[in-house]
Amino acid sequence: MCWAHPRFDLRDTRVQNNIMTKVRNVCALLLGTLACLTAQSARAQTDSTSSPQPAPGDSSVPASNASPSLSTPAPSAPQSPAQDASSAAPPALPIGLWGLPVKLQGFHLQIGFGVGGGPDTSGLFHSMEIGYTFKGHTVALLHTFIQNKGILGTDDSEPDLIGGWMVEYKHPLFFPDLVYKVALGLGGTHEQEGGIKAYPGIGVSYGLDLNLPVHPRFGPTLTVAGMNVTARGQHHFGVGCALGFTVF
Repeated sequence: MCWAHPRFDLRDTRVQNNIMTKVRNVCALLLGTLACLTAQSARAQTDSTSSPQPAPGDSSVPASNASPSLSTPAPSAPQSPAQDASSAAPPALPIGLWGLPVKLQGFHLQIGFGVGGGPDTSGLFHSMEIGYTFKGHTVALLHTFIQNKGILGTDDSEPDLIGGWMVEYKHPLFFPDLVYKVALGLGGTHEQEGGIKAYPGIGVSYGLDLNLPVHPRFGPTLTVAGMNVTARGQHHFGVGCALGFTVF
């Protein structure tokens, strides 16, 4: 038995409304998660500051009951440099623009949605990064696009989508929570009449991230990024602004 698959037409108003509803739901879920994480972080800091600390020199043994052998401590042997290094406290985390600590080390993930446009494109802007951060230097795989068809599109002569898959490098700019990024790789365009036809080419992306570290390892992000795509002998340019979430 053959089953007929319904056609997915982005020009349909119901389809457009469904897409925008899902985007709003995702943004609401991200904001709710961030609010919960912020509340937990604040509660943890309050508990740590309210716990009593023992006073220096405090002893549970009264001086009158102490034996003579305990009242005169024996001289301690000098510690070796290795023992001194092991007992030293861990280095403090760098402080960002918001006055909060930031830890740029470990698994990296970023997802953002917003709006974008250019001379021949306008619509939904999306950016996703997956990679790893090595002492502030991040290497990631970037997937980004501006979906023109059915979303703020102006005329049929424009490409329905511009974007690509690129290798990206990121590094802090003066502050640990202000990050610049550049990417180079596979770019292209889509034509979405009667299906999706991809036309590969070369893509370049560049931009800035402003992070709010509600936790030293993650927080919400405001992204501004541009992209240049060359495919089928034509050049396309667009700039996007997105609100997202980042694991630094």
